[in-house]
This record gives sequence, C-alpha cells and structure tokens, in this order.
Amino acid sequence: MIRSRRAAWGVAFIAALACWVTRADTVELFDGTRINTKTLTFDHDDFVLDDGRRIPRNEVRNVRFETGVRGPSAALTVSTDAEVRELLDQARTAREKYPDVGAIHLLDEGEFTLRPDGTQLSRSHAATLILKEPWKSAGQISQYFEEGRERATLVRARTIAPDGSVHDFDPADLKEAKPSEGTVFFNQYKTVSGQLSQVEIGAIVETIWETETYNPYDKELFFPRWYFGDSEPSLASRVTIRVPPDRKINYQIRNLTGESASPKQSDEGGYRVYRWELHDLEPVISEPAMPPVGEVVPNLAASLFDTWDYLFDYLGRFQREHTQVTPEIEAKVAEIIGDSSADEEKLAKIYHWLQR
Repeated sequence: MIRSRRAAWGVAFIAALACWVTRADTVELFDGTRINTKTLTFDHDDFVLDDGRRIPRNEVRNVRFETGVRGPSAALTVSTDAEVRELLDQARTAREKYPDVGAIHLLDEGEFTLRPDGTQLSRSHAATLILKEPWKSAGQISQYFEEGRERATLVRARTIAPDGSVHDFDPADLKEAKPSEGTVFFNQYKTVSGQLSQVEIGAIVETIWETETYNPYDKELFFPRWYFGDSEPSLASRVTIRVPPDRKINYQIRNLTGESASPKQSDEGGYRVYRWELHDLEPVISEPAMPPVGEVVPNLAASLFDTWDYLFDYLGRFQREHTQVTPEIEAKVAEIIGDSSADEEKLAKIYHWLQR
C-alpha cells in the first residue's frame, strides 16, 4: 500500500512536469552527475535538455530551477528524490494522527563516532513538520563549535513545501558570530547560523549538521547524550554510537524499560556499533511544577568508563596544577594572618580580607 501510494505521488508529480517548458539551472542525477541547462522539457518519460539530450526520469534525482531571486532562496528544487517523497508521505499521515500539535518531528537522528585516533565526529539529522505559527522559528538554524578544537559543517538544510518543491539553503550563506561581548567566556565558542526560506505552515524543515572534534581536550572524554522525544510528537528518534573494536561503551538509559532499552549491537566498517531506535513517541504535556522535559522522556548517557576513577584523577591533576602556592601568595597570607595562631582566627582574617 505504501509503495503504491508513493508511486502514485511520483506519477502525479511527473504529470505536472509534462506541461512545463521552463528555464532551469541544474539537473542532478542519482549517480551524482550535475548537468547545467537553460531550458528543460518533460516529454513522455524523459527530461529533454536544451541541447536535445534525453535523460530517463528514473535517473533524475533533483531539478533546480532559477527563480530570479538573489540570496539563499534563489534555488528552487523540484525533487524526484525518494527521501522527499517519504517525508511528504509521513507528513500527511502524521497530520491526521496529531491534528492539534504545533509541530511533528518526522525524524530525529543522532550519530556519535569515536575514531581510533581519539578524534570525534557527531552528526544530527532532523526533519520537522511545521503546523503552527510559533514553530516557523525552526527555519532559523544554528550550530555552535569551539574554535581551535571543533569545526561545524552544514551538510544539508532545506525547506520542503507540501507540493514537493524543495528550497535549498546554501551553506555559504551561514553567518558566524562570537558570544556576546558583555559576558566573559573562558572558551572559544562561536556560532554559525542562517535563515531558511519558504518556511510556512505545512512545510518540512530538514537539516543535517556535522561537528568534528579534531583537537579534543582528552581523547578519553567521549560522552554521547541523547533524548528521545519532547513536547511535540516524534515519529522516529534514533541514536547510533560507534567506537573502535577494542573499546566498549558503558551506558545508562532512563525512563525506558524492556527490549527497547537495550541497543542493537553490530560490527560495521571497523567499528563496534550500538543503536537505539524508538517510534511514535507521544508529546509530553506540560504540568505545573513538573521536572524538565529532558528528565521525563527516555534519555541516554554513555561513556568509555565503568567507574569515576579516571575523571577523579583527571580533575585532581587539573586542580593540583592550578592550586600551587606561589611565594607571592604565601607572603600575602602571612601579612593577612599576622601573629594569629588559632586556625579559626586565621580563617576569619582571610575570609574578611576576601570580603573587602
């Protein structure tokens, strides 16, 4: 039934294209080939380019049309991509099931990879159906990273309209910003952000971000964290953790029992892989004085450690290195306490000196 519905959607879409003889930028094939063309015609079951070449419909992934608008919204993509059709199918079904919500998370996916050299890569893939005005803010995308240790990459950002048209955001239009100058920060965090176009009621906002930690503080500090669901329904929430085959993760999952609480484990591509996946998560309804939503939904915490010993040693070394008594400190303390001999009196004098 699902396959038939998708096929019918594709036939209707192509039928609509059959009447088009239009100006186009790029035809993208499933093998990755991109072909520039000034005009594009759909004839029978082929796309016809301006030079007369014919390309079978089932070889075409995307068609990008020139809209005459400058900036991030300049590219309008009409997609034959199966991923887009899948999301549109899910959106139609989900709207019937959840008619009164503000948004529906069609997909919420995270991946955390610890490489053999100790560097890390995290990836997030989200697709959200916008159903009420406040959720249009999902079109404001952003990602933070720590300069000198991490790099953030926008792999994909797009708005999928209910009619199947796809409006891609160009990563080159991301704006980079530092934290507010009015606050003191002891790290080098920055943010990249942008605004997607055509974010309207009924549209789907899809993003894929990657953050690479190429210069970690400590190669053992690997702490994947994941929350399944939130205040809006989620059709699919899944997380994947990859570690080298000679490592293992220790994990705790809260607010979830039974078979779903245990990961599916496998060996893939030179990694030991752990996967959790939940479907059809109901929205969390806010109540007075309730705990934060993150403490209510199923949530996962993982690390490489089975005890706290490494972290205690790590923090202890950090503290010892930064609490050495210098001659200057020693002289100032002697000046403050004077000839006091009782510990309580010494502490009182130091305490009041700090207050002043």
